[in-house]
Amino acid sequence: MTEERIKVPLDSLDKPGILREMCFLLATAADALDRLDDIHRAVVERESVLSTGVGSGIALPHGKYPGLSSLEIVAGTTREPVDFEAVDGDPVQLVVLMVGPPSAAGYHVKTLGHISRTLRDAELRAKLSVAQDARRFRQLILEAGA
Repeated sequence: MTEERIKVPLDSLDKPGILREMCFLLATAADALDRLDDIHRAVVERESVLSTGVGSGIALPHGKYPGLSSLEIVAGTTREPVDFEAVDGDPVQLVVLMVGPPSAAGYHVKTLGHISRTLRDAELRAKLSVAQDARRFRQLILEAGA
């Protein structure tokens, strides 16, 4: 994950804004700005099925979109805790967004699992939440072996 794929902190202060901002970050990184609306739609549709607020202050929004050739990932932190309708009811401060083609479904699931396991570490989550910039966020992820 390059620093260009990390935004610390995000500008948005609510779930819809965060989803839009993260999709913009992903579309930019994937050189797919012309497909931003479709990427956003895929993420929002998935989110409408069940919130991707997985608990412990983490949201892992994701979606499948055939207009991408590979799985794309971006990450960010919120300025303030945000209600994401998480399963534990706690607000979110860490967001990792993944979007990829339907053909990458198996890799998509494995990657979600890997991210989820990595972020189980409460100390890492605390450090990521207060990272001052993308460089520090990336450094923490690399140190964690993610």
